[in-house]
Amino acid sequence: MTQRVPLPDDAWAEIKEPKELTNRERKFLRRQSIAVLPLQAKLVEAGLGPSDVSAEGQVSDVATVKLFEMLGADNLDLLESIQSAAIVTYTLGWGYKDETHPAPTMETVDDMPGFLYDALAKATFGLGDGTVDFGVDGAPDPSSPTVPSIA
Repeated sequence: MTQRVPLPDDAWAEIKEPKELTNRERKFLRRQSIAVLPLQAKLVEAGLGPSDVSAEGQVSDVATVKLFEMLGADNLDLLESIQSAAIVTYTLGWGYKDETHPAPTMETVDDMPGFLYDALAKATFGLGDGTVDFGVDGAPDPSSPTVPSIA
């Protein structure tokens, strides 16, 4: 069920739950996730891991310095695109200063005020955990590419 999430400065956003995603939206998130896989491997090689990110999605100061040292601007944009994709996918609309705004798109998500983007990043962080399956479509066990025989 969609939830209205309060944001700073009396702003709000309508956020959908992972189970409400359409297959098109799941595919979109999968494509974005796959695009950053090579960068995630580089982050692991640089010694960055889950402990460098808080439960709210905040990156530690030490990790931020490491990120900037190892990633160029293009790679940083690519890495940040996964958060923008989550905001775009889960946000149905938002409001600020008595104005209601439609759902952001990948073209408009960076045009919203920075503090609202950050709040939406927190609100959508981790929503897709376990819902964006990278396995074979329809396989009940992701480690098995075929459906077990019932014969």
